Amino acid sequence: MEEGERAPRYRWWVLGIGGAVLATAVVVVLWNRDGASVPGVEGRWRPESIAGYTIDPARTAANPREPLVEFRPDGTLTTSDGCNVVEIPYTVGEQGAFGHGAPGPQTDIGCWAVPNLGVVLKAKRVDVDGDVLTFLDGAGVEVGRYARAGG
Repeated sequence: MEEGERAPRYRWWVLGIGGAVLATAVVVVLWNRDGASVPGVEGRWRPESIAGYTIDPARTAANPREPLVEFRPDGTLTTSDGCNVVEIPYTVGEQGAFGHGAPGPQTDIGCWAVPNLGVVLKAKRVDVDGDVLTFLDGAGVEVGRYARAGG
């Protein structure tokens, strides 16, 4: 192009379409980052079985709080071992692909601790079937099964 010439208009139109496509892709990716991409994952979940651990309701009943995992719609989850609570950012993608960030700070109160945090940290995939949430490791082996809790 010679000095003083204007760029053809079609180039700007193509860039405008490309920008719109990119913006749409970003919105789709961000939407899929929250727990909503696996229907029913949000909410509070009570452990029913954890690989390598025996859940003893009599012992956990003496804890100050109920051991739970809670998925929030804002992309954070909390785990409680019965005493201590930890907050973690999470993502759930297609086919239940599960990712998480680093656990936040926590207290270290002693009690009959249920290893909910360990289940979350080992999981690579989650599956929801009605009121049952299953955490699976990278090989597809179940590391924990949870039932929907009230409230």
